[in-house]
Amino acid sequence: MTFVRSLAPWIVFGVLGAFLPDRWAVLAAAGTALIALGLAWRSGRRPDELVIELSSLAFFTVLALIANLAPASDVSRWAGSASELWLAGTVAVTLALHRPFTLALARAQAPREHWDRPEFYRFNVIISRAWLISFAAAGLILLALAIPDLTALWFTVPVMVLAILIPIRYTASLVKRIPKGTPA
Repeated sequence: MTFVRSLAPWIVFGVLGAFLPDRWAVLAAAGTALIALGLAWRSGRRPDELVIELSSLAFFTVLALIANLAPASDVSRWAGSASELWLAGTVAVTLALHRPFTLALARAQAPREHWDRPEFYRFNVIISRAWLISFAAAGLILLALAIPDLTALWFTVPVMVLAILIPIRYTASLVKRIPKGTPA
């Protein structure tokens, strides 16, 4: 549930962007990002557990400014690819800093005695790389669709949904394979 809440702004943007003008969809996503960050902070999550929330708030705030201050900009054409590539970049930075974004979330669910084990870290690198690949692939697909302006809903929405569902399912399948009591 925590991860779905973390991705709520992206889901709101994807859904509302299909039906509302860009400036309203990004404002709603920015508001959702602020609410998700506030709820996460209030629930006691540490700053290292809020990477996606902070990144979401930054992205949607900038996109809302562009959409509202430069209404002639073609935000809808590029927003889908930009959002996926932004998420890929966020995950890539966490991996480059040797702090995979899933690590803090996993620590919130795993017993403390597993946190410092190399297997625990490696497992989270694998999961974070899966998210990186998914976001990057979706971003590149959406970019390829945006260049000839083929950003119709029936092209973009499935790509964005799959970019979230595939790594969620992959993560769940990996977690199910962990024998009880092992450190990953």
